[in-house]
Amino acid sequence: MTENGTSTNGFIQSLGAVLCTALAPILALHNFNIQYIQLPAVVRTVWVAVALAVGLFLFAWVILRRPYTAAALTILFLLLFFLYGHIFDLLSRWLPVRNLLFSGAWVLLLLVGAVWLLRHPARAARFTQIVLVMTALVAIFNFANIVTYEVARRRANLASLEQTGAIGVATNFGRPDIYYIILDAHTRPDVMARFGYDSTPFVQKLEAMGFYVASCSQANYWLTTFSVGATLRMEYFGPEYDNESALPDWKVSAALQNLRQLGYQVVTFETRANEINNQDLGEDVLLASARQETLYEDFYSLASLNDFEANVIRTTWLHSWLQLVGNYRHLLPAGTLDAQASAYLRHYRQTNYILEQLPELAYLESPKFVYAHLLVPHEPFIFDASGAYVYRNMQDDFTEGYRNNAEFIDRRIAEVIEQILANSAQPPIIILQGDHGPNGSQPDLLLPILNAYYFPYGGDEQLYDHITPVNSLRTLFSYYFGADYPRLEDLSYYGHTPNLSEGVLTPNSCVPTAN
Repeated sequence: MTENGTSTNGFIQSLGAVLCTALAPILALHNFNIQYIQLPAVVRTVWVAVALAVGLFLFAWVILRRPYTAAALTILFLLLFFLYGHIFDLLSRWLPVRNLLFSGAWVLLLLVGAVWLLRHPARAARFTQIVLVMTALVAIFNFANIVTYEVARRRANLASLEQTGAIGVATNFGRPDIYYIILDAHTRPDVMARFGYDSTPFVQKLEAMGFYVASCSQANYWLTTFSVGATLRMEYFGPEYDNESALPDWKVSAALQNLRQLGYQVVTFETRANEINNQDLGEDVLLASARQETLYEDFYSLASLNDFEANVIRTTWLHSWLQLVGNYRHLLPAGTLDAQASAYLRHYRQTNYILEQLPELAYLESPKFVYAHLLVPHEPFIFDASGAYVYRNMQDDFTEGYRNNAEFIDRRIAEVIEQILANSAQPPIIILQGDHGPNGSQPDLLLPILNAYYFPYGGDEQLYDHITPVNSLRTLFSYYFGADYPRLEDLSYYGHTPNLSEGVLTPNSCVPTAN
């Protein structure tokens, strides 16, 4: 087989093989994490990969005028580029592999393969055609998986909409602003003490501001998507919801439908928590954190990476290149040359942006439902107790990291709530909640949560020490808007699958504290 540099079919086949090779690993990584990755988070990675692949192919084709050989060389580089991290991690489990030596071996493999392809144009053409078929199949399979997943979510959404009932009319309380603030993984004071931190003063400060703190509250589920989903759904998940991919979007939950019927606008933030939970509130206002880098940092830092992009870099040869020049990291801004640290730095800035903006939302047109999901004190533990950025490897001490994150957020959220109350023309409704406790293997660590309510006009009289989040909005809609939502039994599910009955627990061992 020989090549014709002007062959249209050969050029199209070669370009197709290059594009499929660039797309297949990205789609595969997305599908591996499909329950946690929103499609928009993948778009930039796809564009960069396509631009890189097409640029390399066209450059090689202009020089060689042999499309199959140009494609084969590009494909060889792309395969080595995307497989590097996976193979390095696999070998590192059994062998003391060094990044510098392994990267050198990868360069040698690239050179040997390139020479072989240049010397054998016919084999380069066959190699390109084989890769085209294989990667096209991989791409088709992954596209089909995405479509299947989206269809399943659409069906779950339709089923959820059918279960939504009508809300009552607004009562004499009017339509106060509602703030639902989640402090991810925030636990109760009795459990927080196990981390060497006394959060009692924080709880007392909330109570002094008028909050009712449910001192024996537990999460209904140990996983965020189930926990928050049940809170917004205002009921437990049945056996048909046996995994995260079967869950409906939060935007079609009973709570969101009720709020829209009442004329509320939904305000939320762009956060790392929302990115990894792949949930959509159908918000009317989405606030994204402003860039804070200098021009120098914008150019040299990777701080705008999202989690998916950081994962892609960690699995490619690029991660090795960044590590090889890491000896000079101390000369560059924080987050430079480290994909993980960069994603964490972005998370750090997002969190501070939310805390700065929350009090200002009181001036936004009412009525509004503000949903703020802060991935603190949940890992990554990037705050010290004073709130300064600390890049902490996840292998470092969990107790110290969790304690520092908790101390920081307790101090800041108390300040933020004071400002919200001061800025509000009418007393708002505020729910401050952990979606689960600190990550661990035992239910006595994962299930207890902080659960505090600012329910004005006597709404706090409807609350009790063992209330769980599934009853939070049921109580709110019943008291303030005349809805008929009887109280559900307070249960906590803990098992391999979050809704398995094997893990039904009740918080009987907790001793309530005086409110």
